[in-house]
Amino acid sequence: GTYGAGCEEKCLCKSDAACHPKTGRCSCARDSRGRHRCDDVCPFGFFGPRCNRRCPDDCPSARCHRHFGHCECPPGWHGRHCNLPCAAFSHGPGCSRPCKCSRAHSSGCDPKTGECICLDGYTGERCQKPCPAATWGKKCSKRCRCPEHSKCDPATGACSLPCPDGLTGAACGRACPRGSYGRNCSERCECAQNALCDAMSGACTCGPGWRGSFCELPCPPGFHGTDCGLRCACRAGVDCNTVTGQCLDSINGSAVTPGCEKGFYGKNCLRSCHCEHGATCSQTDGKCHCGPGFSGDRCENSCPEGFYGANCAHACNCKPWEPCDHVTGACHCQLGKVGRRCEQRCKQGWFGQGCQLRCNCSAGVACHHESGNCVCPPGLKGERCDQECEQGTHGVNCQKRCQCRRGRCDRISGQCDCPAGFTGSLCDEACPDGSFGKNCLGTCSCQHNGTCESTDGTCQCPPGKTGKHCEKDCPVGYFGTGCIHKCSCVHGACAARDGSCSCSPGFVGDKCQHACPAGAYGPECRHRCECQNNATCDSATGICKCKPGFLGATCSNSCPTGRFGEYCRKRCRCTNGGICDQATGSCSCTDGFMGTTCEQVCERGWYGRNCSRPCVCNGHSCDPGTGSCRCPAGFVGHRCEQGCSERFYGPGCSLFCKCPQGSKCSSTNGQCICPVGWSGPLCTDEELGKNSQGSVSNGL
Repeated sequence: GTYGAGCEEKCLCKSDAACHPKTGRCSCARDSRGRHRCDDVCPFGFFGPRCNRRCPDDCPSARCHRHFGHCECPPGWHGRHCNLPCAAFSHGPGCSRPCKCSRAHSSGCDPKTGECICLDGYTGERCQKPCPAATWGKKCSKRCRCPEHSKCDPATGACSLPCPDGLTGAACGRACPRGSYGRNCSERCECAQNALCDAMSGACTCGPGWRGSFCELPCPPGFHGTDCGLRCACRAGVDCNTVTGQCLDSINGSAVTPGCEKGFYGKNCLRSCHCEHGATCSQTDGKCHCGPGFSGDRCENSCPEGFYGANCAHACNCKPWEPCDHVTGACHCQLGKVGRRCEQRCKQGWFGQGCQLRCNCSAGVACHHESGNCVCPPGLKGERCDQECEQGTHGVNCQKRCQCRRGRCDRISGQCDCPAGFTGSLCDEACPDGSFGKNCLGTCSCQHNGTCESTDGTCQCPPGKTGKHCEKDCPVGYFGTGCIHKCSCVHGACAARDGSCSCSPGFVGDKCQHACPAGAYGPECRHRCECQNNATCDSATGICKCKPGFLGATCSNSCPTGRFGEYCRKRCRCTNGGICDQATGSCSCTDGFMGTTCEQVCERGWYGRNCSRPCVCNGHSCDPGTGSCRCPAGFVGHRCEQGCSERFYGPGCSLFCKCPQGSKCSSTNGQCICPVGWSGPLCTDEELGKNSQGSVSNGL
């Protein structure tokens, strides 16, 4: 029942068909249909032993189980009416198959085909492989565009070795375009007055006459030039151009002639100024006019902490523990912070002072913005977060123990992935009756109170039943659980459940080993035979088996005249009045006859039954039937012992002689015996010259 790589896929062939060990394709029998599953022969929309029952109306495509009629859901759906989509990480018909995808690197699988849906950055049949080098994104279909010696994140395409701040291009050979700065030139400059911003930090470089973090402030009165660092060299009460420093007429703003050159003051500009840090001095008394960020008589001191700018009059706008630049007011950020006010943490992949250090973590894993320590997401551990949690652990740094009683737990969430046959948050509950498989999504199809294996749905049939769905009785001659016990009934069938014998009519005994006693028949020999004339009765049916010569339901009737044998089917052949035996057909001849069919008269000299008695007639014949002597002419008497009396002759001496007186006649034929000298029939003719001997004449 399995196929595929590692034999991990379950065959779905029906009708006990085999499936190909590689492809899972079913080898269907001739009486089955379906290219892939060998469905039984019922047409779509029907089910039942004779395929004459209609599937429920709410079954998709009118598909229902061949035997039971419940809906057979198409791939991607489950439920009684097939109206529920597959849950995550399940697919196939009835959502009965688990997805074979990496739960860490996929969002599940296609509910119909089971094809894994990989997260961006992963590929492979089970989404178990990261994208090959130089590719990234969904199905690893995008090409990386990182500079040489740089790798891109397989999920986002971000370069693991991006260009230094302020540079861009495939080889990081171009400066950021005007108006942008920072990593990958992705930040927008905020400098006013068209001031230049640093391509690395975004710090504004103010043009002459402007100041402030964003060059948004003009130079204060009396100052001009870059960073407003120059004091106007105009006579008292006269302002200068903040850009050029040219003195302006207070009335109309026109330029006036400047005083001493820079660095000198006093009468005839002969005295030298002693100002530091580029400060100018008053041309009259030499007093230093400090530029932004400095103070003191000679401008020798930087602004005290917390202040910046001209005359150190501006308070820093930074967090208490973050000082600012005494000239520009830009905040000096702590580790892991950037921005003019240190309001931004390092972007993912960078850490440390100014966010200049690159994280050394597994792809897609962030590091701590200050220390650079990799911050492992749940399910990963190790210095670089490149090791998955070992089986039985999960969560942040794999510090939590799985609570699953069976199966595996998700290394990220700890959620239990139950094996087939179990459910519940801890996989501690067996599938409810009637369900099986992964997530208990399979529906059992066992008949006759058979139980199904909770893992794969295999039916455990009750005693006496067999078949894939327990739909068949045990084969004849077998019984019990699994139909493995052989029946011991001699004449009868055994109960498929417990093997008890049900005797055929005509037999009794615990194994039906005894025939009914004489005179009894039927189930359990309960009936009495009614056969006559020594007939036997069938021990099963009670039907009489008549002896030859008898017939009738109870063999009470003899064969009719002229018939004999079994069921009187044969015709007698006796002749001359012979009687045939109704059983054997042998002829019993009447007196005077013999032979197989009484066809022979007794031979001369014999008479009686079977011609067995000799005639007693002095050598003469007798009647073959009675033995009465048949005397020849000239003899009479019981035994023909007497000749005819004188003057009589012939049969029985019944004829009177006609010979004349003095002559005799033959006792047999009545011929006259003439005396000497006479002849003729009646001795009436005289013969002359004859001797004395007489002659015989026919006297008849």
